[in-house]
Amino acid sequence: MRLRSSVAIGLVFIMVMLVRLSSVREAEARSARGALLQPMLEALQKSGRSASLEFSSHCNSTMPPDLPRMRIPKANEESLLQTLHEVLADDSSMVISEEADGVIRMAERDVPKDILNLRIAHISFDGVYGPGESGVNNPNEALHIILGAPEVVSFTKSADIEVLFTDYGIGSGPSSPADAHISGSWDNLTVAQALDRVLGTFPGIWVYEHCGKSGPKQMAVFFRFFYLRNIGTGNFVEG
Repeated sequence: MRLRSSVAIGLVFIMVMLVRLSSVREAEARSARGALLQPMLEALQKSGRSASLEFSSHCNSTMPPDLPRMRIPKANEESLLQTLHEVLADDSSMVISEEADGVIRMAERDVPKDILNLRIAHISFDGVYGPGESGVNNPNEALHIILGAPEVVSFTKSADIEVLFTDYGIGSGPSSPADAHISGSWDNLTVAQALDRVLGTFPGIWVYEHCGKSGPKQMAVFFRFFYLRNIGTGNFVEG
């Protein structure tokens, strides 16, 4: 009996240590990712713009996305586009442009966009997380709802695509600007158009990573919103 008890205690200890190690690795991955994205997000915030970042990779990191190689921009860059070109100078396939509505596009050539161009008939943000609850306070909650649309679920199932998530951001509190909120419903939008509309309420970047084969699935994709939050003495990357 004592032997069984000792073994059980040992297994519990190992499980606790594995959970702690996983948490440490996740925190390290978040920190590294934030350090890469922060100069880009700060440049966008300074210019009052938002952006999308689309690229292909293998999703092999501890926590996706596997971001393209990025440089720290020079302090004297004269324009937002110059700054972004400097940040992404090591990615020769990256094309940077500006839409008529001011949204900045950063997209590698030949990234498959079938899922981005998929049209959704109706998206409702009310009552999703509980009866009577109105809307969402976080861009990744909105993302969860968009990617849960029947058209998206049907498309990913038929195409044998795995949609990778770290979490949905639920319960992480209001984003910036303070008390930002999306409620009601949207109709007849592509996935990319819906993600752009989220940026209108929650300024930042939406990321789309197209991955290779993922386990038994033919491929995987990763979506995420990243944005700056002011906590205490400075800005931090949230996502």
